[in-house]
Amino acid sequence: MKEVDLIVVGGTIVTMDAARTIIFNGALAIEGSKIVAMGTSAEITAAYKGRKLINAKGHYIFPGLINSHTHLFQTLLKGLAADTPLQTWIARLITPVVPLLSEEDCYYAAQLGILEAIRSGTTTLLDFMYLTCHPEFSEAVITAAQTTGIRLLFGRGVHDTGVNRGVPPQLIEDVDTVLTEVDYLRRQYELKSDGMIHIWLAPSVMWGMSYSGLRSLAAYATENKVPITMHLMETDYDIDLCQADYGKRPLEILAEMGMLANHFLLVHGVQAEESDLQLMDAYRVSWSHCMAANLYLGSGVAPITRASPATAVSLATDGAASNNSQNMIELLKLTALVHKGVYRNPGIINASRIIAMATCEGARAVGMEKQIGTLAPGYRADLFIVNPGLPTTTPVHDPLATLVYSCDQENIETVIINGKIVMHCRHLLTINEEEVVNKVQDIARRLRDKLNI
Repeated sequence: MKEVDLIVVGGTIVTMDAARTIIFNGALAIEGSKIVAMGTSAEITAAYKGRKLINAKGHYIFPGLINSHTHLFQTLLKGLAADTPLQTWIARLITPVVPLLSEEDCYYAAQLGILEAIRSGTTTLLDFMYLTCHPEFSEAVITAAQTTGIRLLFGRGVHDTGVNRGVPPQLIEDVDTVLTEVDYLRRQYELKSDGMIHIWLAPSVMWGMSYSGLRSLAAYATENKVPITMHLMETDYDIDLCQADYGKRPLEILAEMGMLANHFLLVHGVQAEESDLQLMDAYRVSWSHCMAANLYLGSGVAPITRASPATAVSLATDGAASNNSQNMIELLKLTALVHKGVYRNPGIINASRIIAMATCEGARAVGMEKQIGTLAPGYRADLFIVNPGLPTTTPVHDPLATLVYSCDQENIETVIINGKIVMHCRHLLTINEEEVVNKVQDIARRLRDKLNI
């Protein structure tokens, strides 16, 4: 009998593998950061002995959820400048807040956002950090991720122009300076992280980047195999400015300069047309679908159901200032219901596809489909355990439908990331929740007084 670090036994395992295998009365053996064996409880307990054991009898085990786009510093801004369109929201809230934030503010904001994420079963998130006026802000977010134990894809935001179009002047940087910092972050964090920290390039918007700046980022990404993510086609404003500057739509420009030859994750795409979908198919562009934020800002509904199979679609909360939540569980139901209602077709998207976008398909969207998003031997041990024994989730006939349409944070009982238990029986093990909540409330009160909103 082989000894391993942890065995999770007795639960129903929803693997989200290609065959959508479900193992009843299943068990996983975990050694270090990976799943080393999976099967029935009888098979695993006969072959392995765990130094730790989690009894998941009567519970459901899912791959950890992947949030492919957020802005963690925005957890400080929940509810401010609500009920306004995107450009007004930027002018009234984001631009004024930039000079008011400190390194400590960013650290605690990130901790609170991660706390909420873990409580909703999120094990990987992509933080698009465009608040780049001080290099230490980036390290504050990365440090918060390290202390909480979440898997972080860190998008280092970039603007090199755009003050006349609403970009805060403090955020304008020379692209060469940005790339020097990206080199540092990759050496200092990614290469030392055992796959827990990944550094991405994150040019913020087309109207905040020069053509030469975009070309430089594309060349760097190609040479160093660094993924890229970018806000695109969220509103007509983005497209109108591209047409005015280049006479083309955003994806046409990016394809022309070689940007799409890299692993590219498009965020929003609300205004995507058929020609855009064809380019996404041709270049295998991935899509981050931010349903709640797009509704909150009145931007519309992205046409993800028309994407080709080559386009991996993922789900994302977006920042808390344009959603007020980092809860991926509530996003599952919202995304499903909106598409059913908009297209007047209850079958246009089902529970299995919604969960796939948050797990296995989401993993493909961020280029990690061989590591996370599926429960299988050799994959990272990122998972969460659902307790269905609450009034809202009783009875369970289909665990996938239950997760999408009935669950909430209260059902998420245990979360394991990279083989480490970060929440057990709803008790967070890596974060002092009370301290973080109180600290963020104090910071937010100070910011609101200065913003005068």
